[in-house]
Amino acid sequence: MGWVDKRMWTRGGAKSGDLVCVLGTLGHFWAGCLNHRLGLDLQPEERSRVLEPVLTPRPRLLEAQAIRPLECVSAAIDNSDGLGPSLQLLSESSNCAIRTNFDEIAWDPAVARVASELGCAPERLALGWGDWQLILCINRQSLHEFQKRLKGFECGVWVIGEIQNGTGVFDKVGEPIPIVPSERFVRSSWFTSGLQGYVDRLLGAKVW
Repeated sequence: MGWVDKRMWTRGGAKSGDLVCVLGTLGHFWAGCLNHRLGLDLQPEERSRVLEPVLTPRPRLLEAQAIRPLECVSAAIDNSDGLGPSLQLLSESSNCAIRTNFDEIAWDPAVARVASELGCAPERLALGWGDWQLILCINRQSLHEFQKRLKGFECGVWVIGEIQNGTGVFDKVGEPIPIVPSERFVRSSWFTSGLQGYVDRLLGAKVW
């Protein structure tokens, strides 16, 4: 079927000082799902936008191929399990701590509106599984070239944190971020407890 490049990206390898970046939008999947389930007041074009990753998810393969020659990526993971679990897996695999900061993200107004109607921060909608974006740890000195290489693609490129010594995933003031797991074969899985049980945990997890 194919072959694996010896320089393949893995979840291990992130180094202290590396930046944690996301390729793509965040929060759209659950903004779309919850808007549909709860009948929130989004305009038709907004509904279409947030439902795109629900109905037609697209992995960031072309973007990954574009930045591969830069050799600036130390670790990578897809975001299908949600931002919290994905960052936790990166932390465990690379034996490092991740300090997050979402201040630079320009949230889609539709995601921000759904979050406002639910009474939560838009970051909370990014915690759950389903956004199908790519999380990359990159050398800090390569950020400008990294962003430049992705300029022609229709996806956001956001710096959401930094790799540090230690273990765990924290917010910008050092508090652990809430992890809402998406494992299939545990009692807390939405396969077992139902979709509403997962939504309750997603929206009811410790606020940060």
